[in-house]
Amino acid sequence: MLNPYLIIAFFLAIAGSGYGGYRHGINVAEGEQAERDLLVANAYAEATRRNVAFESAESLRKAKAAAARRAKDREATHNLEMEIAKDEVARTCRVGAGTLGVLQRSIRATNDQIKAGGVDGAVRPVESAGNGDGSGTGTGITGRKPTLFERVFGQTKSGGLDSTQ
Repeated sequence: MLNPYLIIAFFLAIAGSGYGGYRHGINVAEGEQAERDLLVANAYAEATRRNVAFESAESLRKAKAAAARRAKDREATHNLEMEIAKDEVARTCRVGAGTLGVLQRSIRATNDQIKAGGVDGAVRPVESAGNGDGSGTGTGITGRKPTLFERVFGQTKSGGLDSTQ
């Protein structure tokens, strides 16, 4: 006959090996999951680094474009001021042909940038500077106040500067 303690020891050994295999399986699964989590975290970190680099390059490009626009605007303003300073007609509040040319080129360049979508927050010029009906001939007859352009340059829009030419 078999010893009952031997039978109990045999069943305990089988149960212990089953439990040990179960625990080993859990540890392996946890390790594999940890490796997958690490791969996902590394991929996420790399994607974040690439996005930051792209956004940084994009903001640098926008800043350079804005600086170039400001430099071009300063140059146009400087040219206009120099033209006004050396033009006798401009010093008496009349606009000479050279000054009008600089103004027209500046307005055309700005309008081209606006149409191309290259100017952020641009101020668009007033379409008509006349009686309100687009004729551009109103002076004192209609009883309205002169526009800023008329006060600065002493003429109406149709009398010289035209941004649509």
